[in-house]
Amino acid sequence: MVTKYYFAFNVYADPIAAGAEFNRIYSNLLREIFPDKAFRLKRISLICRANTNPGDEVEFGVFRNVESYKAGTEEYALTAGVIWFRVFTKVQADGQDESWNADIEFPEGIEFDKDDSLNIRCRALNSAAADRRAEWLWILEVEV
Repeated sequence: MVTKYYFAFNVYADPIAAGAEFNRIYSNLLREIFPDKAFRLKRISLICRANTNPGDEVEFGVFRNVESYKAGTEEYALTAGVIWFRVFTKVQADGQDESWNADIEFPEGIEFDKDDSLNIRCRALNSAAADRRAEWLWILEVEV
């Protein structure tokens, strides 16, 4: 029998110092809840909000067994385990909130065996002269 679960995961970066960046990786999500079980990731819903400078990037990514992607060089750099990754560039004026959302469905689901790690990365740049903030709200739908 398959059971669906919905989990909310909220990341709030306040403050992001002037001229700095917030960059966090959250590893092994859901392993405390399902320590010895496989699960299937069916959907990711995300709402993100930031009030940084125009042109500043806000990133988010979902990974299996890796924590990020490899930096690009003149040679290509492949990374296995990238499930979903997105970068938004802020266009609203400095200090004004701007929001983005995404809803990604995996009809067949992405299988995580009992030894796999679900990792989420949140990153935001702040080139403003004052402290700013960013927030990510993730909703994960999984089947066990």
